[in-house]
Amino acid sequence: MAVSAPKLGNNQSVKTGLGATSGLVGAVLVIAATGVVFWGIPRILSVSAWPESLQFLGGAIQFLAVVAGIVGSVLGLLRLAKTAGTSDTPSYTAIALIGLCVVTLLGLIIGWWMDRLVYQNGAARPIGLVISMGFVAFSLSLGIRLFYSPGCANLASMLTEQGWFTGASYKKSQGVRMRRLTLSVLLVVLGTGIWSLLGAAFVRKGGDMTASLPFTGQVRIEKPADAQYLPEKISRDLKISREEFARIREQLNPETFVKIDVLNGDSQYKPNEIVSKEKVSEEGRSFKEQGLKTPAKTITPVLPEGVVEFEKVHLLPSIQFSLPLLILGLGFWFSWRLVNVPLFAEFLISTDGEMNKVSWTSWKKLMQDTVVVLTTLVMFAVLLFVMDIAWKQILSSNLIGVLKFNESVQDREANVDRKPW
Repeated sequence: MAVSAPKLGNNQSVKTGLGATSGLVGAVLVIAATGVVFWGIPRILSVSAWPESLQFLGGAIQFLAVVAGIVGSVLGLLRLAKTAGTSDTPSYTAIALIGLCVVTLLGLIIGWWMDRLVYQNGAARPIGLVISMGFVAFSLSLGIRLFYSPGCANLASMLTEQGWFTGASYKKSQGVRMRRLTLSVLLVVLGTGIWSLLGAAFVRKGGDMTASLPFTGQVRIEKPADAQYLPEKISRDLKISREEFARIREQLNPETFVKIDVLNGDSQYKPNEIVSKEKVSEEGRSFKEQGLKTPAKTITPVLPEGVVEFEKVHLLPSIQFSLPLLILGLGFWFSWRLVNVPLFAEFLISTDGEMNKVSWTSWKKLMQDTVVVLTTLVMFAVLLFVMDIAWKQILSSNLIGVLKFNESVQDREANVDRKPW
């Protein structure tokens, strides 16, 4: 007899759909609140706009405004989750945020791969854009499908039951010592990790953490070189597309073009003009046929140099401060919630109960036993040392002669023929 899998009832299905939808909306609101707090407020209260004598005051006001924005955003989102969502809404929100991060990361990887194919291997730019956007659209559609699946509902329910997104403690009056000890160890590990992070070069350098967007690269001209003599008249610090930069370099290709250096009065060209080799050769042949002077002297054109700069998305401002604080906050929350997960908390409570049954020796007895152990070790060490010296003297004596020490090379070579073997 086949056993069918249990199905969700209509009420449960409606609750699951409401929790998933509210979680998705919550993820969007979290991203919007993060943008307002970490990028909107610093841009509005820009310290650089303040007079130099009030820079410190401007920085303090900006910091307080950011802190107030963080607290207000957290309280507002929690209140919204209680009033407009379900008990699983925070779990769904966390799952949605993680999913969006994964889709974004994969989209960037595919986008950079296609960008490299387009601009290094000559693939068509529209095809690269279509493939990248198609992958992002497919990933989002698949992610939304999985987000509303029963498996995601079970995961959200499990996270809610374990209390990962609540402030309540599980049996907070039991196993207090083991919980504090475990939390202390976790915080020490977290602190050492943050200390190592602060020593990293990219954190000490500071600045904003950014992510470059593929297909947005433009070339900033650093050295115009002989491109300044082209009709386009490019100059230093000018930004042009990578396609335009490649076309300009092709117009200065040393294999097909030359630069006019010194000319005579009969030449039709001008100094510093970029001319194809074929035209210069034709002028030389015509001069030779007409008996005119020699054609203009040419030199190899110098190609322009530039740096590709991409549009950037700001992820974290002032990473020397925000990144350690973010890791500290998330690490502390994870550590505190871990010791309150029911399964792990029960283990700690049981361990604490077993530790209470242990009969610990007194300090005086511990010191006596330690002295006995150390004395025994010293006696054994002295005995073994004396025995080692005695056996060394006996075995290296002339009567036995088993061990030989400090034998010179000449003695070893002289004794070879006298050895019976």
